[in-house]
Amino acid sequence: MSYNLGDRSYFLPGNLKVGTAVTLLGNDSKLIIAFDLNKLLAPTEPIYGSNGQIIQGKDPNRSVPAGIFGSFTDAPGGFSEELKEVGISTGLEFSLKTDLPFEQDTTIKIPKKEIAITSPSVPVLSII
Repeated sequence: MSYNLGDRSYFLPGNLKVGTAVTLLGNDSKLIIAFDLNKLLAPTEPIYGSNGQIIQGKDPNRSVPAGIFGSFTDAPGGFSEELKEVGISTGLEFSLKTDLPFEQDTTIKIPKKEIAITSPSVPVLSII
C-alpha cells in the first residue's frame, strides 16, 4: 500500500506504539502519569548520490511486509539513527474530586520521519 506524489510513491505508514500509565490516588484527587514510545513502520529514505544510486541505506521500493519489518534496520545512519526515529510521548493528568481534570501532553518530534510536535503551550483545563 502506498500513495503517489508525482513520480515517486511512498508507504502509508503504520505505527507501533508501546506505553504505560500509572495512576496515583489520593483522598480527593487522582494523578495519572503516562509514557509512550512510537515507531513508524515505513522504510527510511536512503541517501542518494548525484546519479540516483543509493549511497547509504536500503532501497525503499519493497513489499509492505518487507517495509514494515525492514523499518527497524534500514536507517542510513545505522542503529543510532533508528533510535532517533522513535517518538516519545508523555502525559500528565491531575483530577480533583474527579470533576476538575488538569491535563498536559507532550510529543517529541521525529525529524527523519517528519512527525509533528504536539504540545499545548499552556496546560488544558477542562470541566467535565
